[in-house]
Amino acid sequence: MEDKFDIIAPEKVSFSYELAGLGSRFLALLVDFFIEAAFLILLLIVNIFLGFLLGDIAPRVFLWTTGIFIIIGFLTAWAYFILFEALMAGQTPGKRVAGIRVVDESGRPPGLMASAVRNILRIADWLPAMNTGGMISILVSKRNQRLGDIAAGTLVIKDLARKLEIDLPPASDIEIPADVRLAAHRLSLSDYEQIRQFLVRRSGFDSEMSARLSAKLANALAEKMGLNGMYGSAETLLEMLDGAYRRVDADGPAKAVKAK
Repeated sequence: MEDKFDIIAPEKVSFSYELAGLGSRFLALLVDFFIEAAFLILLLIVNIFLGFLLGDIAPRVFLWTTGIFIIIGFLTAWAYFILFEALMAGQTPGKRVAGIRVVDESGRPPGLMASAVRNILRIADWLPAMNTGGMISILVSKRNQRLGDIAAGTLVIKDLARKLEIDLPPASDIEIPADVRLAAHRLSLSDYEQIRQFLVRRSGFDSEMSARLSAKLANALAEKMGLNGMYGSAETLLEMLDGAYRRVDADGPAKAVKAK
């Protein structure tokens, strides 16, 4: 069983992800199940309340509302994980609490199809009982994958956004041009992780390697974001993008505009 997963980004820079273990995945699942259970209990309470109101005067309407609530509950049980993972870059509320996320084998968030495959096969992980199949698969597979992950080509990793805490200048201390600030709003999570990985590791590179890697990454991002100003150096541009992104992240809802 491996603890690391290495990928090569399109910019030909290699990065390592730390695979999530059984404990953090169980915590995420527990939180998600509590959220699902709370929602289903709320549906049940609403249905009981409607039963008191409609049971005698409009029993047919009550039967219809009961059927609708059953359908909503069934869809919730299946759609919860699929939609959250597809729309929140590989995270559910539980995974966010546990500091983990789902990625595909290129290190990017899973698409809707991959998320659907890994979660529809969740039923197989519960066999023969109490998620036994899923736990065994995670423990014996080389990349901590359960059966759904193997079928979908996905992995669960520790969230770099939480993990990469290093001593960089506070975002407010960096003078950032307006075009770089706007570009930061359009950075994908994968783009930002590549920037942070380089900034974390650059102290371990010699000057030639640092210059070569920063130039490759900065040039690729500049072309992607339409940046063509004079920023001092490739490393300076990466630092400014990092600082601008952290400002966006600190603003909360503003972060949403950065999605591809």
